[in-house]
Amino acid sequence: MSGNIFYWDKARESYRYPFNLGEFHRKSEFFDLFFEDRECEGDRDSTLEFEKYYQKNAPDFIEVYIEVFFWKLYSKRQYDPIFDRGEWYNLAINTLKKSSATEFWHDITNFVHNLTEDNISGVKKYHSNIAHKVASSSAMIIPLTFVSLAYPDKIPMIDSRVIQWINNPKNPHNQNRTNLLQTFSSEKPRIDSDFKSYMSWVKWCNDSATLLNESKNSIYEDWRPRDVEMAIFSSQRLGFGGLLEVLK
Repeated sequence: MSGNIFYWDKARESYRYPFNLGEFHRKSEFFDLFFEDRECEGDRDSTLEFEKYYQKNAPDFIEVYIEVFFWKLYSKRQYDPIFDRGEWYNLAINTLKKSSATEFWHDITNFVHNLTEDNISGVKKYHSNIAHKVASSSAMIIPLTFVSLAYPDKIPMIDSRVIQWINNPKNPHNQNRTNLLQTFSSEKPRIDSDFKSYMSWVKWCNDSATLLNESKNSIYEDWRPRDVEMAIFSSQRLGFGGLLEVLK
C-alpha cells in the first residue's frame, strides 16, 4: 500500500482507555486473585496485557468476564455517580456470576468460527447465548466486547464512537475497497437489524489491518482488526476522525 498514514499511526499510539479493576463495587464477593487494585493507563500495551490475561483465564474463571464487563463500562462511572447502583448493571453482574466460564468461552469461540453471512441463524444463536449472560437480548455492543477481546486478531469491537465514524455521510473509506462499510441503524445496534453492517465492519477492519501492515509508511507492522478499531475510537475521541487517511 502506498500513501501517507500519519494519522492512523498517531491515532493508534494515542489510544487510551484507563481503568482500575480495584474500584469494582462488588469485589468483596470474589477471591482476592481478581479485581486487582492498580491504576492502568489503558494505552495499547496495557490493553494487550489485559486481553491476554482475559484469554488465558476466561475458559476457567467467570470472574474475568465480570472484570471485562466492568472494564467496558468503567468510563460510565465518571459521568454517572450512581451508575454502580443501576438495576440492569447489577442484574447483569448477578447473571454473569451464575454462569459457566467454560460454556461462555464455548459460545464465544463458536460465534467467531460461525461468523459468516451464510450462517446467520447459527451466529445469532451464539450471540443470544452470550447476550443472555449479561441480561441482554439482541444488543450488540456489550456482548460482542467479550468476543473482540477473546479474538482481537479477527474481531474488532463496536461502540457508539466507531458507529458515528462509520455513519458519517461524508465517510470516504469505501473507496477502492472490496468489502465495504455499511451504516448501522443507530448507535445502539441490534443483532436482528444490524448483523450485515457488523459483518461488513469485521471484514473491513480485517482488510484495513492487512493494508496497514503492507504499508511502507507505517511505523508499525502488527496491525490487527482490533487495532484498526482502536485507532478509529481514539481519533474520534481526540477530534481528528475525519483526518484518517483513506487506505488503498
